[in-house]
Amino acid sequence: IMDDEIQFIDITDGALFYHADYITPGWAKTKQRTTEIGDHIFYRWDVK
Repeated sequence: IMDDEIQFIDITDGALFYHADYITPGWAKTKQRTTEIGDHIFYRWDVK
């Protein structure tokens, strides 16, 4: 039986938040930075 799931590569490494690189929102220091793509910086929940 074939699985109908679509596979994709998450280039943000699980990011749920992002912002432009010319600002620094207050919440950014409470998140884990994952990557930067173009003018945007991506984050996910900080898991310790």
